[in-house]
Amino acid sequence: MTGRKVLIVLLLVLALLVLTAWRNPNPSWIKDIWRKLPVHPDRKYNRRTLSSIEQVIIHHSAGPTTQTPLSIAQYHVGPNHISNEGIPGIAYHYIIDRKANVFHTQDLKNISWHVSGQNTRSIGICFIGDYDQLEPTEMQILQLTKLIQYLNRKLGRKLQISGHRDYSTKTCPGKFTDLEQVRQKLNY
Repeated sequence: MTGRKVLIVLLLVLALLVLTAWRNPNPSWIKDIWRKLPVHPDRKYNRRTLSSIEQVIIHHSAGPTTQTPLSIAQYHVGPNHISNEGIPGIAYHYIIDRKANVFHTQDLKNISWHVSGQNTRSIGICFIGDYDQLEPTEMQILQLTKLIQYLNRKLGRKLQISGHRDYSTKTCPGKFTDLEQVRQKLNY
């Protein structure tokens, strides 16, 4: 190959790498699936700037550990949701399953509906499972702390950590989810 052909191939490879990074800016341990999840055919979330985000709010799905981000998204956008008509898309920005897989499930700029009165300023993170019945695994807690560290770096500030229960009468993210332990691991 001539020098010019090598240069063209290198530029094409570089362009491909840039496009790939732009399409999925998350680290490799976060599975970016939000563009693949179902959305409501008529409803849309309002948008925000990333600078308006001040906290993460932790949830649990309060269902079986066999749930998936897809099954939760289908429930949220469907007519059986507590709204009776479905919401614009999955309510959580991230989901951590029982095997400690981390899924990016909603665009951070979308003001999703996960805690009334707090949505504009918060990111919703949900553990799959009912943590009124069992404890999150060590790996789930580790992945949660790793995710919060990542979000703190990405947004350039230390985000407050709350549970859904801090803003409602619910036990969410479950009585066995120790958010103080999470704060200690993060040196909050």
